[in-house]
Amino acid sequence: MEFKRVHGTEIPVNSRFMTSAPITEEALLFIKKHTAGSTVLEIGCGSGIYAKLLREIVGVKVIATDVCSIEKKGLLPSYNWTRMAKFTYRRAINNMIEKNAVEAVQNLGQNKSLSLFLSFPLPDSSIPINFRNSQQYDEIALRNFKGNKFFLIAMYGEELSIKKYDPANSNGSTGSYGFHYYLAEEWKVIDILLLETGRTSDHSYCYLIYFERKTTNNMSGGKNRKCPKNNAKDFKLNTVDRGIDGKMWIVKKRRDGVKFWKRVNNIEKNK
Repeated sequence: MEFKRVHGTEIPVNSRFMTSAPITEEALLFIKKHTAGSTVLEIGCGSGIYAKLLREIVGVKVIATDVCSIEKKGLLPSYNWTRMAKFTYRRAINNMIEKNAVEAVQNLGQNKSLSLFLSFPLPDSSIPINFRNSQQYDEIALRNFKGNKFFLIAMYGEELSIKKYDPANSNGSTGSYGFHYYLAEEWKVIDILLLETGRTSDHSYCYLIYFERKTTNNMSGGKNRKCPKNNAKDFKLNTVDRGIDGKMWIVKKRRDGVKFWKRVNNIEKNK
């Protein structure tokens, strides 16, 4: 058994199962602390080493999902330099579920008590130009997730602030354009853990980030709900109603066609 050391922490890892995401004891404990006993749905788990260590070392329940060739599902076009994991004989776990990110969330991520974990999603730069303006699998998957807790491992060109998530900090190596801007609009950073620096350049930072939804809407309910009690899908677009928080909310439609409640801004008030 070999050991992986990052920021002074050593953790036993079989080298043939190492993935692109740094693994530290702090990272495992970070996830355990914020899941608060909930099950984690990991999409794009690669070899499954994170799932294996979360289960065996810190006792977190994990549903691990990934596919060998996501382009075969018709979600992405086929190109010979895909970054999808080729783990047919390199799996760290045996009970991996072979589903792409969207399938995994649609079939397994509808339970609001689940936490979602995504590590190193594909960047826009790996998508052919004619696909740049369409939603990519990471954004679609997150939009379809019903829970309120999300963990992301990604690279950034600048140090992140826990006060505000700035999508412009993404250095283009992990996650699509739409994915990061959706994160900025609908999710808030609760806690961050720096995993390593200098991977792609002298000014690159790899973080494990814990997000929670900014407001719970018709997609996720819960005790922190601030929008109107009624479901947005039952109203026409641009319908305005008073929310539980006393503020005015308006019905809008996401790019995937799902209606949701959005806080009314000054421009909408004056229409």
